[in-house]
Amino acid sequence: MEDLSERQKIILSLVIHEYTRTVAPVGSKSLVDQYQLDFSPATVRNELAALTELNFLRQPHTSAGRVPTESGYRYFVGFLMRTQELSDATRRMIEHQFYQTQQEQGIDASGNLLS
Repeated sequence: MEDLSERQKIILSLVIHEYTRTVAPVGSKSLVDQYQLDFSPATVRNELAALTELNFLRQPHTSAGRVPTESGYRYFVGFLMRTQELSDATRRMIEHQFYQTQQEQGIDASGNLLS
C-alpha cells in the first residue's frame, strides 16, 4: 500500500467522511470551509490531485470535486479508521437483535436450521 503524508491522510479521511455524509463530490474549498483546515484551498487541490493520481480518489468530471475509489475506502478502513469498543449495553442490544433474528428465521445458536 502507498505511504501517504500526514496531510494526505487527513484529506483522504475528510473526503471519505464528507462523501459518505453527503453522497456528493467533495471540493477543496468545501473541505477548507467545513473543517476549518490550516491549508489553503490550492494546497488541498494539489493533495486531491495527488490522491487521484494514486487512485485513492477519482474526479467524476473536470469541474467536479473528488469521490473515493475502492482503493481509497480500503486504505481508509485498513490504515486510517479508528476502532472503538462497544459499550456493554450496545453489545447486549446487538446480541439480542441477532438472537431475535435467528429465532424468527428458525436458526439455532450454531447456525443450523431448527426442525
